[in-house]
Amino acid sequence: MADILPISSFLGTRLLDEGFHPSGNQIDKGEALLWAAKEDSLELVRRLIENDADVNSQDDAGRTALHFAAQNASCDILSLLYRENAKVEAGNNRGQTPLHFSIIGTQMETLLLLCRSCGAEVDGPDNDGRTPLMVAARGGQSDMIETLMREFGADITRKDYEGLSALHHASVCGYPRAMELLINLGASPLWVDNNRNTPLHWAAWNNKLEVA
Repeated sequence: MADILPISSFLGTRLLDEGFHPSGNQIDKGEALLWAAKEDSLELVRRLIENDADVNSQDDAGRTALHFAAQNASCDILSLLYRENAKVEAGNNRGQTPLHFSIIGTQMETLLLLCRSCGAEVDGPDNDGRTPLMVAARGGQSDMIETLMREFGADITRKDYEGLSALHHASVCGYPRAMELLINLGASPLWVDNNRNTPLHWAAWNNKLEVA
């Protein structure tokens, strides 16, 4: 089968020697590619692609090799996968793209690479309607907030499906510096969610008194 690699092959043996544990008695190329990307092995990723591994293979959580490369700051692997037509907007089971993952992993390098060179959708929402800017706000990642806003034009007025803005998310998680930055960039503390609650309401409910 085209998607199966014999364990006895040179590459199959190399994968096992490097610590890959196949889920069956044969090696699925897509599964191996995901593992190699997660392990930040550019050589194995390249060899698997040369052996026709599907660059858009997904694990049980819907993650692709590009998700792992983005989260791990594996810029060389990310660039290789992109050149081989990996889907930049591929969502995992929660709708999170590689750009979401670069922010979750606090990896500015891959955020810049995805937005500058790969055409990542800066305002692409996950299944909850959360954009990358909202994810950065939830993590209090002021440098990423500023980069997404100033360099890539992220929409600060966007809200998720509960009506929460990036400012709401920063407030919920208790990040006053991120809140101040968002307000300076145009967010309003008077914005309300679907239930007419402001960011300060959320801060008070979550005992984030430092931002209230």
